[in-house]
Parts: sequence; C-alpha cells; structure tokens
Amino acid sequence: MICLARNPGCHGLARSTSSAWAVRTVPVDMLFTGEASEVKGKEISFRDEGTRFYMAAMCEQQVAWVKERCGAVELDCIRGVKKWLKVSDEWPTDLARPSSYLVEVLVVRESLEWRLESKWEHSKIYTEKGVQRPLPDSPSNRYGLFKRLVKGLVELPTIEARFLHSPASCGGIKKPCVLDPVNPANNLLSRLDLPVIALVARTALAMTSAA
Repeated sequence: MICLARNPGCHGLARSTSSAWAVRTVPVDMLFTGEASEVKGKEISFRDEGTRFYMAAMCEQQVAWVKERCGAVELDCIRGVKKWLKVSDEWPTDLARPSSYLVEVLVVRESLEWRLESKWEHSKIYTEKGVQRPLPDSPSNRYGLFKRLVKGLVELPTIEARFLHSPASCGGIKKPCVLDPVNPANNLLSRLDLPVIALVARTALAMTSAA
C-alpha cells in the first residue's frame, strides 16, 4: 500500500488526491495483495482509476527489476519452467499454478544464492552499482539453475525470501513468503496451495536427478 504520488514508477500519473480508500486515515492506492483486512467498509475494486494506475506502474517496475538481473541462462530457465507449468500433466487441473512473476523472482533469487553458496568473488556477482549480474552462459549453468529452481518449488511451504535490508518494512508478513522486491507488501505465495505444489515439484526433481 503506497501513496500514488510517492510511487517513483508513476511519473505523469500522480494526482493531488488519492483513491477513496484510507488506512488509519491516510489515503492510499492499493495493489491486490490479499492483505485488505485493515480497509473498513469498502472492498478493493479494479474499477477504481487509482488502483489501475498503481497496478500498471508496479508491473513496469517488476519487469525492469527482472530484466536488469537476467541474462541468457536465467531467461532460458524462466521459459523452461513456464512451459513445464503450462503443459505438465502432473499438475491437478484445479490447482493454481505459480505466477510467471513468481517464477521470475525465484530464478533471480536462485541465481544469486547459487553463487553466494559457491563463494564467488563479489565482482562476479554484483556490478559496480551493486546490481546482481546474470550467470555466465553455459549448458551446465542452465541445467544447474533449472534444478535449483525446481528444488526451490519443493521448499515453498517453508521458504522466506526477502529482498529488503529491513524486515520491519515488510508489513509483518511471515513465512512462507516470497516478497515482491518491488512491492514488499505483496507476498507472491498468496492463495497458492504450497504443499501440493511442493509435492508435484518433488516428483519433477526426482525425474531431473535421475536423468
């Protein structure tokens, strides 16, 4: 929940007044995060102009965040997992599948964690501006990252992925969570059946390991 006028992605869209909602008397525009319990007397509605502007601005920032950290290896892994989620017969027809953005964020996270665990040099992980570098392009990195991502799906019921230095600014969200690095009030695991997803992913991981 962020005031539209303070959202750096809303250049040209900011208005002197915000939407009709208020949290503790502070007018705000809201992204659909599933955390609307503090809003009294009015449901969040996509019909509100402020909400549509806010959601569009966040999408632009989300795309930019992922694009800046992904190279050929990460993008191939993202495409492969998305295709697997789309065509796999292992997924129950009534099961909500992980969103594309969740997959992208998990790929970026696993790309970083892999190098940190392997104790890569700082300069090979981050740019001079402190932004995460993409993995070097190689078949072994593609396979390794894909396998790590599937393993990450297995661990979703217990995962805690935060992309901010201060947990206090994450809205009190507790694990399991994968916080949106652009909007830390948004838990990307909301409304997913995590144990079932983990079970499906565990089957795929076993097949990958046996290959």
